[in-house]
Parts: sequence; C-alpha cells; structure tokens
Amino acid sequence: MLAALVASVLAVTATACSTDGATPPPPAAAPTAAATAVDSAELTREEGAAKYLDIVKPHNDALDKCMPVLNDVWDSDEAPLADLRKIRSACVDIATTNRQFADDLASITWPIEARDAATQLVDELRADQLAWQEIADARTEDDILDPTYPLTEDGDGAELIRAHLGLPAVEDIATAEG
Repeated sequence: MLAALVASVLAVTATACSTDGATPPPPAAAPTAAATAVDSAELTREEGAAKYLDIVKPHNDALDKCMPVLNDVWDSDEAPLADLRKIRSACVDIATTNRQFADDLASITWPIEARDAATQLVDELRADQLAWQEIADARTEDDILDPTYPLTEDGDGAELIRAHLGLPAVEDIATAEG
C-alpha cells in the first residue's frame, strides 16, 4: 500500500512539473490510515489465533452438521434417495462455508511463522471446493459413493496453522469435548 501511495505521489509530482504552469490535476485519493493499518498489519500470534477461531467457526459448524450424515452413508456403502435428501439438507452450507473460509484465510496477513501453513490450508480448501459442491447438490448415489470430484486426502494445513498460532490440535479438542 505504501509503495502505491509513493508511486501516486511521484506521478502527481511529475505531472505538476511538466504542465508548463497549468494547474495540476488533484492527487488520487490515498487510502485512509485506518484502512491501510487493517489491510496490511501483520497479526500477532495471539491475534492470529483469535482470528483463526473466528473465521473457522462457520465452516466447522457446517462440517459438524454434514459429516455425521455423510459418514453414515459412506459406512453403509449405499445412498438411497432418502439418504441423499438427508445429505443435501445437512450439507447445504458446506460448499459456501468452505469457500468463505479459504477466502478469509487468504485475505489475512498472518504472523510470519503461520503464513506457509495458511497458504497450504487455503490450497487444501480450494482443492476440495468442487467436491463439497457435489456433495451439497447430490442427486444420485454415485454423487456420494463415486463422485466426479472426490474429496482429497486430509492435508495437514489446519494442524500446522493451529500449531503455529499456539492453538490445540484438533484431536486434543475432540478428546476434551468427548
């Protein structure tokens, strides 16, 4: 942002110097200090942890609703029409929350030690986007049991970013809740 502001000022200065006495055009509006601070400020580890928990919650809520129904169908290895209706109902939000979580992760300036993990998690989420959409829109047994876009194997991006932000591992949370 600072580089863009400096380039804008230099462009206006160059124009003002070459107008042969004509009134130079007004400078382009610079971003406000508050907007620049919010957009480019690197989060501390503690701020990053709080932000991560905030942005992951809607996706985790959608997963908590979707996965029990989906796992039941996967375990039975059949998906009758009634189960497809249950899956569509339980998983209706999963593709949207997956996309939003990836977009939110990508838009944040994470602490340096968490950036690679955040990028990895964004890549993992985006790799599964079409799979989640297919699950949410399932109309046939094959959409679930032999999908065009299968979910990828579990990556470790979530575990890595949680570790870098000082958050407990997902297994530790499940054990504490169970």
